Amino acid sequence: MIIDEFQYASNLLPHIKTYVDEHKNYGDFWLSGSQNFVSMKNVPESLAGRVGIINLFSLSNSEITGTLFDEYTTNFDKLVLRQKTVTPISKAEVFAKILKGGMPQTFENLPATLQDYFGSYCQTYLSRDIKNLAQVADELSFYKFMQVCSSLATEMIDYTSISKKVGITVSKAKKWLSILVSSGIIIFLQPYFNNVLKRVVKTPKMYFMDTGLLCYLRGIDDAEVLMKSVASGEFFENYVVSEVYKSFTNVGKHPPLYYSSATFR
Repeated sequence: MIIDEFQYASNLLPHIKTYVDEHKNYGDFWLSGSQNFVSMKNVPESLAGRVGIINLFSLSNSEITGTLFDEYTTNFDKLVLRQKTVTPISKAEVFAKILKGGMPQTFENLPATLQDYFGSYCQTYLSRDIKNLAQVADELSFYKFMQVCSSLATEMIDYTSISKKVGITVSKAKKWLSILVSSGIIIFLQPYFNNVLKRVVKTPKMYFMDTGLLCYLRGIDDAEVLMKSVASGEFFENYVVSEVYKSFTNVGKHPPLYYSSATFR
């Protein structure tokens, strides 16, 4: 049985738990929704030990091109083999991909413009998911918050700076950032330290999981303009991180990714 948007019927979970415990046939239920399962509120059952969670983001480049690989690797021999199965693309083509992003609808039924699509996407996201996740009443302020976050993509998070630019409290900025993470809009990349405790207390970087949405929030609607802008390096960095991140989540693995002052690990 496939139950879509099951977050609106979370009262079904205790019954699913009972059924699974009785029949022990995993795979009988497939639950999909626009909210992160582990962050859902008012869920009567966690289904701990009975559920496998797969986070799906927008399409990765390998999915779009059909050249499916396992998770990203730095193994030289494997990279050489991959190189033989992919088609090289130009710099202009890369930035065209960055501008379009990976939302499935933009490949199935392309709207009049990408601006039209992402405008409708943001409106739906704000009016439905945001209100349900945290009862955010001021949609305009939250949209401004998303725009501020887009201007800080690839940078270390400064909650005080974000709160001042949006006109909200620091605590609300932290809460709203957690909403963007819960709904799969952004991810945090933690700094790399040998000491695990240091990773926890240090400041993470923020990346958008769909570069098309990132471009829309930044007001960019032309690939050539994007390629020649002073922020082109930031967009490319965001694109690479999101692609590597998806390569792990698409095979059901937690991405072991961190950032340092010089390299990604």
